Amino acid sequence: MKTYLGYINDDKLRWSATSGGIGTAIIKYLFETKRIETAVTFEFNARELKYFPKLIYSFDEYESVGSIYNEVDLVAFIKEKVLEIRGGFACFCLPCQCKAVRHILANNEHESFIIGLTCSSQQSVEATEYLLKRMNLNKLDVQGLRYRGNGWPSGIQITMKDGMTKQIPNNNSMWTEIFHSRLFVMPRCLRCNETIAANADITLADPWSLPVAKTDKVGHTLCFVMTKEGENIFDNMKKTGLITSVPMNEVESLMTQITTILRKRLYKRGGRKLNLFLRLLKSEVYRKFVLSNSVWFKLHCRLLKPFFER
Repeated sequence: MKTYLGYINDDKLRWSATSGGIGTAIIKYLFETKRIETAVTFEFNARELKYFPKLIYSFDEYESVGSIYNEVDLVAFIKEKVLEIRGGFACFCLPCQCKAVRHILANNEHESFIIGLTCSSQQSVEATEYLLKRMNLNKLDVQGLRYRGNGWPSGIQITMKDGMTKQIPNNNSMWTEIFHSRLFVMPRCLRCNETIAANADITLADPWSLPVAKTDKVGHTLCFVMTKEGENIFDNMKKTGLITSVPMNEVESLMTQITTILRKRLYKRGGRKLNLFLRLLKSEVYRKFVLSNSVWFKLHCRLLKPFFER
């Protein structure tokens, strides 16, 4: 594994991306060099408050939407659409999706390039619905929503049908509490032990603990190059001037994700008290009580610390 810190040299694409735009650069490069004929982009459905995947056949169809914090069943989507895939294929995958996606494509004789995403957890759409409730916004009035993008570190941007835009920061905010409350985490995520998508060709991450994260206003991407093919693509993007990057120390790069790595090890190790608490999180009675009032919700978040913030 080799690690780099970089960004796409197109200022517009870099600004709109989650952090640095390297993922966008990969999709752009693969289409332009004819290495792929099909990829996946995502569209927001205001009625369901969710992003849904969509096959595309050129970079002109690609939509930079930043990170997505609602559950996307990418494996099921690719199974359903596999006969519509042409030639080489690329997509973004969570760690738990990489093997299955690559297997489906190989079985259908498609070469694949997998862009992995470091993952803390996937949230159900109820997390977004609860955020809107706390903000006193009617979900029926929402026209658009972006979880990330448009600068660093950015935040959730909600566009209403009347044209007004509401924004919640990603750090030290109501959304931070909601995301880390574990009340909306997909159940399988509480038993997952993988943070870095080791089965991807290139995995992307936010450089949270690096000095650049404190001063940057546009975005940098931390890149874990996992395969020889990934290395070739990354080197060629640098040579053509599509991206700028500097090599990073592997240990220093992994340390940017250490909080999530240790938390997932805690999940895996379990223990009587932790298992009891995880079962409590699934209780509909407990959830209804905690979500009924912001005071109870904040108390719930405080009670989490002895279990998870080690």
